Amino acid sequence: MLGNRSLIRIPTDDDLHKLPYVTECTGVLLLSSVVLASSGVLVDLLVYTDGINDVTVTIYDNPSTSSGKVLAKMTVKGSENVGGEVSIFTKADNGLYAQVVGNNAQALVRYIPLRT
Repeated sequence: MLGNRSLIRIPTDDDLHKLPYVTECTGVLLLSSVVLASSGVLVDLLVYTDGINDVTVTIYDNPSTSSGKVLAKMTVKGSENVGGEVSIFTKADNGLYAQVVGNNAQALVRYIPLRT
């Protein structure tokens, strides 16, 4: 399940060349946690299993808890070991919160904080 991609503008220079962006990364998340406490852009979501147990990771547009608008949700079967979504580019107005559910679950979230 992916959010609205139409709200994201790729930055350009004066000649309208697309500029590169640099993402930030959570590192491996073992538990549900705050990813970003301010507005930003969700870029990638990678989910890892222990090879046995299913894992579900849900990313919310929320700076502190697992509620509100769902920006992405990924369930990976335990036997698949890894799965994910790349190039999501969905704007989070409030922040990013990752809810990680499953035994021995791991997730990696890449994002771009929006500077104001």
